[in-house]
Amino acid sequence: MRPKKATVIIVIAFIVTLVACLFIIEGVRNLTIMTDSDFNNITTTIFYNGQKNAISQIFSVASGCKQLPITVDNKTLTLVAVECLQNT
Repeated sequence: MRPKKATVIIVIAFIVTLVACLFIIEGVRNLTIMTDSDFNNITTTIFYNGQKNAISQIFSVASGCKQLPITVDNKTLTLVAVECLQNT
């Protein structure tokens, strides 16, 4: 005797739900809690890398004897490398 179509669908849905629950349980079990110290260390590292990146970009533009306008709080300052001024 062949099983009814509805029974097969229910069994498949149950298996899919069971597999999904196992993945969720495994994910929760492997979840690590981030402490304030961890967050501060990550934030400090990101901030430091951002500063380092910005400064290296400033050096890169300035070393090519190009003017570099930098704007902070609606005030703009144009930077030029001193070596470039001496060569002109």
